[in-house]
Amino acid sequence: MGLTSNNIVIAAAVAALLLFAATIWLWPRLAGRGVAPVLGRVGMLLGTQLTVFMAFGLFANQSFGFYGSWSDLLGTQDEPGVVVDHDTRVPGCGSPRPATWPWTAAPRPRSPGASRR
Repeated sequence: MGLTSNNIVIAAAVAALLLFAATIWLWPRLAGRGVAPVLGRVGMLLGTQLTVFMAFGLFANQSFGFYGSWSDLLGTQDEPGVVVDHDTRVPGCGSPRPATWPWTAAPRPRSPGASRR
């Protein structure tokens, strides 16, 4: 399973839900006093939190593409990454798009012969 595949995100979400249900089901059995029940409760909570965090992390990685593969995540990738040059030119116009704030629209290029208002 690839790091960005749907299967791994679904598997992580199902594992988180199953561990959450197991925590709810086993909690009364771990309600006793002593070291073993306390360690059991702590282990169940840590395991549930870890799987929920893993599911959200995998979903965020799939959505935003932080890491493309397992070797990229683990740092074992030997070849350098690929740099993508995003074209900033306006279609139909040879000049680069002017820098604007994200909440403002870029000015439209004027067509030749258009009258000013």
